Amino acid sequence: MLGYAKVMEYYDAIEPYQHTTEFERACGLSGFFPAEYSLLDTWNEVHGFADMGGLLYPQLQRLDFRITVPRLEVPVYFMQGRHELTARSRFADEWITQLQAPIKRVYVFADSGHNPDAEEPARFNELMISTVLAETYRR
Repeated sequence: MLGYAKVMEYYDAIEPYQHTTEFERACGLSGFFPAEYSLLDTWNEVHGFADMGGLLYPQLQRLDFRITVPRLEVPVYFMQGRHELTARSRFADEWITQLQAPIKRVYVFADSGHNPDAEEPARFNELMISTVLAETYRR
């Protein structure tokens, strides 16, 4: 079985799409590290990715929300990139379909993969303000 890192080397072959100009502006050439990051911020992000891959992902692979989380008592908003890998989105879609919640909304971002918040930040921000905030924040 190929490891996660090895599979990600083939991401563009598995799910080819063009990152938007908005994404390139938001993330710059590095793709991950915003210009405002200090050297320590960058180190912490790299360290976090290493921990996530080595410690968190193996634990997450044993979880199946379709079984363990059939209902949530809070509003739930899903922001999905249309170009997310099928292997990731198939199980999520099954869970979303069966999940019971007081509010459940799904938004698909046509020009995004795994990170619609970074790839389509204007639409993401608009949804967060006009929908999520409006439906969940009570004064």
